[in-house]
Amino acid sequence: MDIPLLARSFLQHFNRKLGKADQTISSAAIAKLYNSSWPGNVRELKNVIERASVLSDSDEIGADAILLSHETTSHGNRINSGLAKGSTNSLKDIVGFYEREILLDTLNSSPSIRKAAQRLSISHTALLKKIEKYKLQCGNKTNRWIKNEPQN
Repeated sequence: MDIPLLARSFLQHFNRKLGKADQTISSAAIAKLYNSSWPGNVRELKNVIERASVLSDSDEIGADAILLSHETTSHGNRINSGLAKGSTNSLKDIVGFYEREILLDTLNSSPSIRKAAQRLSISHTALLKKIEKYKLQCGNKTNRWIKNEPQN
């Protein structure tokens, strides 16, 4: 499989689809793609490139933006372990938990709230309302978004 050619082609397609400036793929990202066994073949490669394009605001897709299937599974395990801690697992609770995790991930990987809102395809105001709904805050020392947990 000609990974660099396919990856660049997929990236160009997604950049046009998302209305983004043309991005490139770093040599480290290409190396990471080469080192994968690609059990899901071309379709999986396309999904990996789409995810990287959506999640990266940079002109260059780095190796850290390339999330392979085993890496996204660990993210799912984090979410599932978080759900197990809750007292109820109603659909509303589960959807809320996923939404909060997506918001935190997007806010922490975006340079601003406005950029995060654009990446989520929602208005700036809608994102502010969700930040308030889930009691999210930007930590003073870490400068990372966190859930404001009640102090005991």
